[in-house]
Formats: sequence, structure tokens, C-alpha cells
Amino acid sequence: MFFRVLCDFYFWKKTILFVKDNRLFNLLRSFSRKEMTRFREFSASPSFNKHKDVQNLVCVLDKYFPVYNEKNCNRNRLFKQLFPGEDHDQAKLALIFTYTIRTVEDFLIQEEFKDLKGFKKILLLRKLRKIGQFKFYDKVLKSHNKDLKDSASKDSNYYNLTYLTATEADQFYTEKAAFEKNNSILIKQDNLDYFYFSEKLKDGCEMVQRSKMFQVSFNPGFLESILEKIEADLSAYVEIPPIIIYYRIFKMLTEPDPSYFFKAKDAIGKFENYFLHDEKINLYNYLQNYSIQQVNLGSKDFLKELFEVYKLQLEKGFLYLNETLPEWYFKNIVSNGLQLKEMEWVKDFIEQYKVKLHPDVLENAYSFNLASYYHATGQYQNVLELLLKVEYTDIRYSLGAKILLLKTYYEREEYEALISLSDSFKQYLIRNKTIAEIKRKGYNNLIRLSRKCFQVKMNKAFTSSNKHKKEVQKLQDLLKKTEPIFNQSWLEAKLSEL
Repeated sequence: MFFRVLCDFYFWKKTILFVKDNRLFNLLRSFSRKEMTRFREFSASPSFNKHKDVQNLVCVLDKYFPVYNEKNCNRNRLFKQLFPGEDHDQAKLALIFTYTIRTVEDFLIQEEFKDLKGFKKILLLRKLRKIGQFKFYDKVLKSHNKDLKDSASKDSNYYNLTYLTATEADQFYTEKAAFEKNNSILIKQDNLDYFYFSEKLKDGCEMVQRSKMFQVSFNPGFLESILEKIEADLSAYVEIPPIIIYYRIFKMLTEPDPSYFFKAKDAIGKFENYFLHDEKINLYNYLQNYSIQQVNLGSKDFLKELFEVYKLQLEKGFLYLNETLPEWYFKNIVSNGLQLKEMEWVKDFIEQYKVKLHPDVLENAYSFNLASYYHATGQYQNVLELLLKVEYTDIRYSLGAKILLLKTYYEREEYEALISLSDSFKQYLIRNKTIAEIKRKGYNNLIRLSRKCFQVKMNKAFTSSNKHKKEVQKLQDLLKKTEPIFNQSWLEAKLSEL
């Protein structure tokens, strides 16, 4: 009896794993309804699939799409639907699955190929040349070259496509012994350079970013020679969008002079419409990350630049992920706007863009950022009402809320509340092991210096002017030699007020 139960359990477990881990099911689950319909039609076409059993399996799976589970898609059930009346043959079923996966792969290739109109034309030209259809070849080539000339895209792929077209054309005219009447080889060489330079510069920018992020060095290869060639004759490349943009970004990332940021920003503004949406997002991310880096290094001028970049990204729809605005972009934009005293803009932004947040984070993100706005505008009672009624499950919100409360109690001169929060905040930092040590230090230093600053503030009325100045100077000296400190600029402002 026990052995039978054990076998039943083993078979049940294998069935679940078959449905859960099988590559075919996982591929089909990733399809939209329209894609699944197209795949069913694709598998039914003799041009792409001649296996009747594969066609039948796809029809069965289309019926259950997108829910594949151990009930509707176990091996026995599928086999009976495909081969009614036959004894179960696992090897036969496995072979059909293998053929079906290959059909899925062919379908995915065709789906991607549909968007590659230019590359399809090159393949057509190649075939026309091989079968000797020269008149038709000339007509297709002229049409294709006109499409290239009129193309809205001028990214590195455009120059690659132009290079491949010129390569095919040069082969055609060579075979016809008419190469002396054609300059395809020159076009081929120019566009190969443009494509290669663009890709090397693009990768160079990414490698610089990664080397800073992961503290590793990289071998630039021919990149240094490319940079020297571009700089020797910059005017030859200023109208080649991917070269001039990534050259400007590379200089921005590698040179200390902030003027390169403005040159990169100008180049992106001038040529961004020649790029596809995803690449535009990356271009603006370079500007955003550079601005954040400069702000972190203490450049107050770049607070304004970062704000302008954020506004451009919002306007162009470059900050969305799956059609929602990530909560940390929402928070960073609010924080940036408040630092610049753009109070009215921030309030409008919070109310206008809260609906763009994911529903799972909307309440916390909205409450926290509205509380930040109320704190910046001195509406401290509203801060308390918002923060004290929300339970933050995300540690970043929890830490941010505690800092806001600490600053609010300071402004309201609520001594007991500030001391109580300081103590509970310190305990929270001790108990929570996920907080990095450098951050734990920064928060603890903020707590310690806030209390000292508050004590000096409260004692001012009972202290001589001379003694008070000495206490403030002592705190300022302590602030200078203490690091890290979160919200250091706020502490400096409070000391200035004293």
C-alpha cells in the first residue's frame, strides 16, 4: 500500500514538473492572445510546418491558452487527445513536443523578421542577382536606396544596413563588370566606418559606466584610435548622429570638465529623433546619471540640470516601466523639485502623476511624497497626519519617513517626541540587518547631530551670546569632520539659522 502511494506521489510530482518546467509551455505562456493566434496559423501553414501531429498539438494548446496545468496538459490527457484509442507512448509524445518547440522557434524568428524590412530587401537583391534577374534587381535596388535616403532612422543600424546594401550592390556590379560606373565600394567603406565607429563609441560609453559601477578596468581596443581620428577631423562626423552623440557622451563620462555635459545634451536634443524609442531612453539616462553624479559630488548647479532632464524624460515618456511610473523616479523627482524650491510644480506633479504609479505602491508613494512637500512648505501638522497613519513595509520608505518625522519634530520644537523617535530610530538601525554599514553610520550621525543641534537651539534663550556662538562653532566643526551624514545640507541649514 505504501509503495503504491509513493509511486502515485512520484507520478503526480513528475506531472506537475512536466507542466511547470517544460520549455514549450513556458514559451507559449509568454505569448499574447494575438501572438498565439498567429502561431496557430503559422503552424498550420505547409510552408513552415508539415507535421500534422504538431498542428494538432498546437490546436489543443491554443484551446487551453494561456493556462497550462497538470489537469488539462498532463502527458496522458494530451496523448489521448492527439491519438485517441492508442496505448500511451511517451517517446512519441516527446518527439512531437520537440518538433513543436522547433516550430515555435521558427515562428519567433519570423515575428522578428517582419520588422526587418531593409534586411529583407537585401536578401531579395541577393536572390535576384543569383538567378540573373538583373532588370528587376536594378528596380529593387533603386527603390531600396531611396527608402534608405528617406529613412527617419539614422542610428548605427541604419549605417550597417547602408553598408550591407552597398556590399551587395558592389558584388552585383562586379559580376556585371560594370564596377567602373558605380561607387558602391566607396559607399560601403564610408558606412562601414560609420557603423563601426558608432558601435565602438556606444560600447565605450557603456564600459565606462560599468567600470565605475563595478570598479573594474576595460581594454578600449581600437577605441583610442577612433577617438583620435574623430578629433582630428570633427567636422566630418558632426552630422552622423550616432557618432557625434556617443562621442559627446564618452567625453562627458571621461573628462572632468562639466561643459561636455552641455555638448552631449545639445547633440541629443538635435538628433534624438533619428533613434528608436529604447535608445532615446538610454541617451537621456546618460544625462540623468551624470547629473545625479555631479549633485552627489556637491555641484548645486546640476540640481537644476537634473530637474530639466527629469522634466524632458517625463514629457517624452522615457521614465515608464510597463506603462507605470516607478515609485523611486517619482520620489527622486519630488526631492529634486523641493531642493530647487519648485513648490507649486512639485504639488502639481504629485497630484497629476500619482495615477501613473503602480496600484501596489500608490498609497505609500503618494503619502510619503506629499508629506515631503508639506515638510518643505512648513505644513508640519499635515506631515504628522500623513506619516503616522501609514504603515511602511518597504525599508526605504520606513527610513525616509523616520527622517521626515525627525526633522518635523525639530521644526515644531517637540523635544520629547524627537528624543523618543531618536531612540526608536537607533534601535531600528540595530535590529535591521539588511541596512548596509555605511548607511547605518550615515543615519546614526544624522540622529546624533540633530539631537545636539536641537539641544543648542533649546538652550539659546538661557545661554549667553558668546557661549551660544562657541557651541554653534563647535557643532559646525564636528559636522565638517563627521562622515557620512545623511541630510547634511539640512543640518547645515539648521546650524546657519542658529
